[in-house]
Amino acid sequence: MRRTFADPYATVKWTFAATPQLTIETSVQNALSRKHDRDRIVYTGPRSAEDVQFTENRWYRAKTGAFISLRYQH
Repeated sequence: MRRTFADPYATVKWTFAATPQLTIETSVQNALSRKHDRDRIVYTGPRSAEDVQFTENRWYRAKTGAFISLRYQH
């Protein structure tokens, strides 16, 4: 079983139709560099009948990601 907790973060996206065939899309994700937590619980078998084998907690601070996409339709 996995659960992910994330502080609210901002994503900025801009799409521009340069021509009817060409679309340019840019985005910036996690602009505020927020923290993410992930919990994982692994069972020895089915969760309803078996014991917990181990638990894992990870957190990371993702860096801001910038993306550019060009889409051409012919």
